[in-house]
Amino acid sequence: MGVATSQAATLVADFSTDDKGAFGDSINGITVDVTDINWTITGSLNGLDADSTLNDFRVLSGIFRIQDLGGQAGVLTNGLTVGAGAVTVDFGEIVVLNLGANTGTEFFRVFFSVNGVEQSSVNMSTGGTSIPFNFIANEGDVITAGFEANVNGVNDGWTVEKIEITGADPIPEPSTTAMIGLAGMAVILRRRK
Repeated sequence: MGVATSQAATLVADFSTDDKGAFGDSINGITVDVTDINWTITGSLNGLDADSTLNDFRVLSGIFRIQDLGGQAGVLTNGLTVGAGAVTVDFGEIVVLNLGANTGTEFFRVFFSVNGVEQSSVNMSTGGTSIPFNFIANEGDVITAGFEANVNGVNDGWTVEKIEITGADPIPEPSTTAMIGLAGMAVILRRRK
């Protein structure tokens, strides 16, 4: 008799398509196409910096780059429904591009939420490899994760390697299990005829 193994539910924010996000001298009212990539932009990109330097809030070369926004914005993943058990939220390495004279107001933080309620956050303004969030979820919990940044200095900013959420697959609802069972019985009965 085989041993039952738990399957993993995983959500990875897709940072593979360059220029998803916004960039330019003035990030002002740009509509950002973020379909089919498991994340969306939070906050407003309206009226952000117009200072003749490059302002970035986008995917570039497989990482997310935040530089000289002149304001605050963030990224939030889609929700991942998990089963009861251990969950890990990992952001990989956070790299500081530069921190200048505005360090009193500039910040970068990573966080996760369960069922829409923020549970924990870590200030990663000085960069480094983030320590993954590890916690126990209840059956059917919906996990989201993201980051938020406020940066206003020329060349100041950060890059984010990834956002990945991993947990146990949720147990199907009894009605779903019943439908799968009925479909299986129909196949068996059809083969007997």
